[in-house]
Amino acid sequence: AVITGGGTGIGKTIAHELCLLGCSVVLASRYKTPPTGTFLVTKYAYEAYLKDHGGAIVNILVAMNKGFPYASHSGASRAAVENLTKSLAYEWASRGIRVNSVTPGTILSSGLSNYGPVADQVCTSYSAHTPARRLGTVEEVSAATVFLLSPAAAYTTGTNAIVDGGWNLAGALVPLPQHVRYPVYGTSKL
Repeated sequence: AVITGGGTGIGKTIAHELCLLGCSVVLASRYKTPPTGTFLVTKYAYEAYLKDHGGAIVNILVAMNKGFPYASHSGASRAAVENLTKSLAYEWASRGIRVNSVTPGTILSSGLSNYGPVADQVCTSYSAHTPARRLGTVEEVSAATVFLLSPAAAYTTGTNAIVDGGWNLAGALVPLPQHVRYPVYGTSKL
């Protein structure tokens, strides 16, 4: 298994679990950002091994089904990876290659340190907006990923496993500013 971002957080946990299951694991850094980095790693894995031997790919996405307010550039690149996943699942099925993705919600991991002093506030807010009323664990994301890589998922390709405690079912997380400037077309009234 080749794991990008396998030195910390979710990737590290996936690498650890795969090693425990007897897999050979190679860790790669996250030097290039999605979608370019994901495309290149996938392309090279295909050319070096997958096209002749088959296999499985699982891309890790980010929860973006509600848009990605204040980080639209990141949301757009992650949406490209979701499309790449589905497109390659179709194109490479005849080679015995399955391509899926996992979308974690807010996960208790080293990534929360990026929020600095407001990390506790972020955790409380996300938990309050998640039907499970808690944050996920790296082990829960790893379990979904390992399943999609396993023979038990032999009939699963082109799908996205959402591991978010139901967060994607809840309303907007980012508060909307008050305004009255949105244009109206027509004169309909109640």
